[in-house]
Amino acid sequence: MAILYFLSEQHNGNGAVAVRQSCEQLREWIEQNLDFTVTIGIGRPALQLANIPAAFREAHNHAGYKSSLGVNRIITDAEVDNRPKGELFKQLQCIRMMSQLFRAGDGQWEVQFQELYADLQLQLYDYDDLTSLVQVLVSHLQKELFELPEELYAVWRDEAHPGLINELEQNETLDELLAAFRSILDQAMKKMNEIRENKSSHQLVQDIKQYIIDHFHDPDLSLTHLSEAFGLNPKYLSRLFRESFGVKFLECVTGYRMEKAQQLLVETNKTIQDIGLEVGYEHVLTFIRVFKKHTGETPGQYRKLKADV
Repeated sequence: MAILYFLSEQHNGNGAVAVRQSCEQLREWIEQNLDFTVTIGIGRPALQLANIPAAFREAHNHAGYKSSLGVNRIITDAEVDNRPKGELFKQLQCIRMMSQLFRAGDGQWEVQFQELYADLQLQLYDYDDLTSLVQVLVSHLQKELFELPEELYAVWRDEAHPGLINELEQNETLDELLAAFRSILDQAMKKMNEIRENKSSHQLVQDIKQYIIDHFHDPDLSLTHLSEAFGLNPKYLSRLFRESFGVKFLECVTGYRMEKAQQLLVETNKTIQDIGLEVGYEHVLTFIRVFKKHTGETPGQYRKLKADV
């Protein structure tokens, strides 16, 4: 519904205040007397008849940002101008990392999720953009979890995925949607970890995983090195890894190395070569190639992108 306000000269330049007060009275009356609420977008004044369509489009666009700003409120150009417009591609790396950690059963997925949430709260998204971003998140999770063993993948396929899709259809604000998503993913992770812990090899896998966390910076770390450290056949070790985490040994090591490299790129002024050495790459070109394959950006591009945010 659209409402046109015609202001006389007696408002003496205070027309915007009068319009907002009137809209606020309307919003409050609806909230108190009806079974629903309204979110009202207000456009800039149209000084000529020809400007009315533009003012309407602006008001319509402002109301569309209720996904970020919240419902049952008034939204004007002041609220919209105070936040930068969201850029979806900047969130892709966080989504990719979160999905990989979730697949591996690593509790750090929640840190990435919270980082994504915090970034989204600082930016402005309309409903279509927010929906597109959440669909990307679901798609990345689907791609990663498809690699898990059947009993783990079934938790995602039969419970978590349908639940996420349902919440996407039911909620229209960022806070409601991501709160629901986090709850569903948390429950799925608990069920998957229960399945992992019930396997006799669980403690061995956890010991191996901890060994990798402690030694991922070693350029000599390999499946052979690991099999010698634990006295296991390399083929058995490789299969055990994939069955437990749905990921190959090399992908796991690379994941930890890239996570540390991203941290060093953002938090330190170390050179690209020094960071490569610190995370286990003796040759800087190899580090750059692996980093770009993993993140879609070179280390230099990633550092600049994070510095510009």
